Amino acid sequence: MSGDFNGDGYRDVAVGAVSAKVGTVSNAGAVVVLYGSSSGVSAARTITQNTPGIPGSSEKGDRFGARVTLARGTGLTVSAPGENSGDGAGWSLRGATASGATSFGPSATGVPTTGAPNYGSVLP
Repeated sequence: MSGDFNGDGYRDVAVGAVSAKVGTVSNAGAVVVLYGSSSGVSAARTITQNTPGIPGSSEKGDRFGARVTLARGTGLTVSAPGENSGDGAGWSLRGATASGATSFGPSATGVPTTGAPNYGSVLP
């Protein structure tokens, strides 16, 4: 997905890597942001649940980055369908840093998970 994540006027690209290993944690997932500039890509940044400012931590099978959206006006949303044993969750990041990132999932929004189909826990 492309958009201006850091607000510098250049398009950035965000790519989810759902099967990425984070440290020793398999299928934890990550998002790679490639920052645009007048001459092309100026820098790259990898964001995981272990990135300071991101709520939670990388766990096996989370698949953080399954869906990534860069919104106009400097916003990044990320999903992890395997979070919390397959209940899933989403994150919202504003601006180029993870500070102030928020997360939300079924329990935070009052959605019951009893009898949930556990779609997110397909990968080991």
